[in-house]
Amino acid sequence: MKRILENEAMNGAETALGYDKIVEQHYRWLIEPHVNRILKLTAFEQNKKLSILDIGCGTGRLSLEIAKKAQADVYSVDCSLDMLRVLDANMAHTHTKGGVRLISADAKKLPFRDRCFDVVVCVNMFHHMPDPLGALRQIKRVVKDDGIVILSDLTRPVSPILVDLYVSVFGVLYDDVMKKQYRNSLSASFSAGEWRRLAARLGRRGLTMFNSFPHYINMHKKMQRHS
Repeated sequence: MKRILENEAMNGAETALGYDKIVEQHYRWLIEPHVNRILKLTAFEQNKKLSILDIGCGTGRLSLEIAKKAQADVYSVDCSLDMLRVLDANMAHTHTKGGVRLISADAKKLPFRDRCFDVVVCVNMFHHMPDPLGALRQIKRVVKDDGIVILSDLTRPVSPILVDLYVSVFGVLYDDVMKKQYRNSLSASFSAGEWRRLAARLGRRGLTMFNSFPHYINMHKKMQRHS
């Protein structure tokens, strides 16, 4: 099955609210595992306030959950102002340990200095990009020499029949807007082989990759650079 691109930015209030509903419904799969992974991978730095970058943060469910459970300053970046508006509304109902800063920016041109983040996390964003190498270069640029990179995204099914199956099973409670978003995202995602090639660009040393849910790929890497 060939990749069918979707828009890089999820613009529009209806789109942003539909996305927020999907993430909220699948908290156990889309949010909780990543927060737990961050807490586990940074456990040795309990007395340090972390700087964490959430790229393609969407409506901020992950950013806010990180800020609730970790001693961290969280920088939430998205190129969609509609997504950030929903994040701003979600913040009003969330008590956090650290601060959450909303930033409108392109993942391929991040407005941060080199090597300034302890953790860079990017969940469900790469499938929006025709070519994610620019964003991957930026991730490597802004993470500290001993920092942690966490990536997670959908993998593209091998056939349209599987797309239909996933939408009917995992999107059984979705409304029409949510089902359309889910279908488009599955079709725009990278295949397992394409993900392996992207992982090689990040560097295999210290890299852990694994699958979750039937159609998600996850990876985290402890950077091992020398100044």
